[in-house]
Amino acid sequence: MKQVIKERKDIAFYIKLFPLSMHSDARWKSQTMLCKNSIELLEDNFEGKPIPKPDCESKDIDENIKLAQALGITGTPTMVMPDGMVIVGARDARTIIDLVTNPPAKKEK
Repeated sequence: MKQVIKERKDIAFYIKLFPLSMHSDARWKSQTMLCKNSIELLEDNFEGKPIPKPDCESKDIDENIKLAQALGITGTPTMVMPDGMVIVGARDARTIIDLVTNPPAKKEK
């Protein structure tokens, strides 16, 4: 994401934290990130740095989980592109830029 944003100021990411149950600390860590409204804590977590316990209550994580379930999303990362196409799994910056700039043609039914 950082590389995409560096290259293309017109592309934005909206991050919905979706803690997977297989990661025992993911839920409280996601809650902390939301409480602090901190992308830095997200980066710290990915780098293996310790982050504090949450200091607020919120239903946002539960709502994100419900949204993911409604959309059939079961893993992370998952991207929902501007045209609604769902891409499961990580992609490099060039691929993401290409998908946004030149989305594949939709198949007719």
